[in-house]
Amino acid sequence: MLNQLKHFNYTALFAFKKQAVNTQRLHSLLFYMIMLTISPFILMAQPKHDTTYYKKYDNRLILTFYSSKRNAEVAFTQKFVNDTSINTSINFMSNAPESFGIGLDYDKLSLSFDYRTVQPSDATVFKTGYNKVSSLVFNFGGNHYIVENSWRRFKGFYDNNTAVNFAGYDTTQPYFQNRSMELNTFRTKIIAFSNHKKFSYKSAYGNMYRQMKSAATWLFSSNAYYQRLSCDTAFIPFYLSEYYGDIADINYVDMKGVSVLGGFAFNLVLFKRFFFNMTFGLGPDIQWRKTGNFDGSISKNLYIPFSADSRFAFGFNNRNVFITLYYIYDTNELKSNFWEIKQTFFSGGLNFGYRFPLKETPNIKKMKEHKLYKLL
Repeated sequence: MLNQLKHFNYTALFAFKKQAVNTQRLHSLLFYMIMLTISPFILMAQPKHDTTYYKKYDNRLILTFYSSKRNAEVAFTQKFVNDTSINTSINFMSNAPESFGIGLDYDKLSLSFDYRTVQPSDATVFKTGYNKVSSLVFNFGGNHYIVENSWRRFKGFYDNNTAVNFAGYDTTQPYFQNRSMELNTFRTKIIAFSNHKKFSYKSAYGNMYRQMKSAATWLFSSNAYYQRLSCDTAFIPFYLSEYYGDIADINYVDMKGVSVLGGFAFNLVLFKRFFFNMTFGLGPDIQWRKTGNFDGSISKNLYIPFSADSRFAFGFNNRNVFITLYYIYDTNELKSNFWEIKQTFFSGGLNFGYRFPLKETPNIKKMKEHKLYKLL
């Protein structure tokens, strides 16, 4: 039954089992992905750009204060029993407290870290349990290409549907909680932009640049990632196991993947200060999946779906001051004829920053002229 798993990312997408994958096609996709991944590093430096379209603030240290909110949802739906007296869907959630942090940008380098979180109230912790959320981001590059590296971890989930799927649930009691349930994701993404002389992606997301005129571009992206969803017991709560048949004992799903996306991005600018950005990509995604049951049985499959990525940002970007509101939404699904798992990540936030002039000292100049730095 587990071998019937199929994967869909955003829209209903193809899935092929390992035996059906054409070897020549697979090798061609892998070669294309590798070439796209390494191609930016063949370039010795970011090319010149049209200064009438966007400006780069050289020798400025960018200080950013930000507020962000993140959460993860893992929804289970069974298709074994169509006519039930209760709602059998499960909606596990893990919420990160609102966090406040500081970001530093200089030339091609960017670093950010959280310094304060708003802890949930005692009533919230009683109802949902304590959710532990961690993340780390390190990005570098310019407007011709950028490299994004990230890790995120959510531990401790509660079923937001407990009140409707647990017969006889007392609303004064906590929701069903799985404190050992954990979702880990590691990702490296490279994005290359064709119209880099007029379009500045980092004016919307990095704040080292300022877009002066509206511009658009084609983009190409290569991703490598690893994701693991696991827990000490089965995912399905005991009071719903009878509805989920043989898959009621699933307790981990591993996924390794590489993908190539093509798409577009644009910056719409008004009065040289207000902007709106949309970035979207779509392409094939080779995924290796391993699903394990609490009884020790394992299922392994290879899938080639399509994957998609989208981002939005808008705000105010002046010579020194900038304000940005951003929104990122990712989702993927595992489906079969009998059940499905849907994983959703949301992150959003508000950035406020200022660009401080920074004198280019001999040491800074030496760093910029180093051949390794020019490769970034």
